[in-house]
Amino acid sequence: MITSYIVYFLSLSAGMFILIQKRWFTPPYFLLGIYLLGVGLLQITAHLFSLYFGSNALLYLVSIPVTYVVIFMIFHKLISIIRIKKQLWIFFGVLFAVIIFQFLYIDLHKIAAVSEILVTYNIGIVGFCLLYYLQMLQIPERIRPSRQGVFWIVTGFFFYFLLSFVYWMVSSLFPRTIPGLKYFNDILVIMFYLVLWVGIFVHLKEREVHGAR
Repeated sequence: MITSYIVYFLSLSAGMFILIQKRWFTPPYFLLGIYLLGVGLLQITAHLFSLYFGSNALLYLVSIPVTYVVIFMIFHKLISIIRIKKQLWIFFGVLFAVIIFQFLYIDLHKIAAVSEILVTYNIGIVGFCLLYYLQMLQIPERIRPSRQGVFWIVTGFFFYFLLSFVYWMVSSLFPRTIPGLKYFNDILVIMFYLVLWVGIFVHLKEREVHGAR
């Protein structure tokens, strides 16, 4: 349970910090703040659902298309090369259509079916990250990536959703609980938010060094 409280704190505090101090942040960060605050509230609501209604699976499933669109909007702001932005739109549209198809034609009461939707969702986010990295290779950087907050943010998304893809694939292939699998997911979520916090701090440092924007 302590891990849940840590996750609530990290996501809500990061989201509120960005939104309250929005003058310090660029539009992609503002969208990130909305995402973090929304996900934090979603997790608390899901916890209450599990306590009072016995299941929160449907709540999480309904949130998937919404969070997928918000994350797409973040990357849409981050990617500036027109050709790559078009690829982003195509990738987003195809995966969004697949997610909606899965909602309509699979049995949402089966854990394996739910895992299939989350696998598709994770593939979509990893694809967004790869397109951003592709842009990095085509635009000369004057600042080392490790000193750019955006790089940390994208890298956090990349590794979290890549490893989540593995997690949900394993859950889909082996529906029975595997010892330690839940702890792996808990640690993964905490590390994700910690990396996003690093990205926020690096952005503020970058802003301080190069002057307020």
